[in-house]
Parts: sequence; structure tokens; C-alpha cells
Amino acid sequence: MLDSFSMETPDGHKIKATASIGIAISPNHGDNPKDLFLVADNMMYKAKRSGKNAIAIPSEDEMAEVFRKAGEKIIMIQNALDQQKIVPYFQPICDAASGEMIIHELLMRIQLGDQIVAANDFIEEAENMGIAIRWTTS
Repeated sequence: MLDSFSMETPDGHKIKATASIGIAISPNHGDNPKDLFLVADNMMYKAKRSGKNAIAIPSEDEMAEVFRKAGEKIIMIQNALDQQKIVPYFQPICDAASGEMIIHELLMRIQLGDQIVAANDFIEEAENMGIAIRWTTS
């Protein structure tokens, strides 16, 4: 467990900062930046799940799981493209002061039956595959 850091804000409130750190070591956990980042990122989420403010390094079993899940995401993305299951979501962007809607941000999702997969669960893999997802209207 790591020590947390706290500080006082200019308006007198106390805030606490914590860190969740995922570690990947070359060549044990990957021999290229992409694989090392994949492992470290997964370990960072493991540290967060363990209660935050922790450090995680992968075991042998976790290494296989990290790469298995990445492979499943690649298959999911390819199937979504083939079956045209990538759908647009329009998220309103509002002015914080007035509450007025200013514009919509276009976010992509994958629809798997009743389930909607958020972009953060597939965009990085799609980019690594060289896929550019574009939405056009007629």
C-alpha cells in the first residue's frame, strides 16, 4: 500500500490524492512498448480494484489473461465492423454556467445484443488495428 498525499486548496479545503500503479517489466512482460503498456494498464486497473493507492505487477497467470482479453477485444471489434454493429451516441456538451446545450460530442459504441460497449473498452485496440471509425450521414 502506498502513502496518500493530502494538501490544502487555496479556498481552505483539504484534498487527498492517491495513486494506483501498474508495472510491466521488459522483456518479462513484453518486448515492445505496445505490449508493455497493455500489461501496465491492466495492472493499474488491478491496483484500483484492490482498493486503490496500490501497486500491481502481473503473475504468470495474469499475463496470459491480459493477452487473451486483448485478443477477444480485437475479435469483438472485427465482428462489430463486419456486422455493422458500431453505433453513434450523441452526448450533449453544456455550458456549466448557463446549463445551455452548446454542441453534441459524437461517441462510438458497439452494440452486442442488449449490451452497449463503451468506446473506452475498444477504441485503443481499434486504433492499434489501424481502424479509423467514421460516421457519415446522407
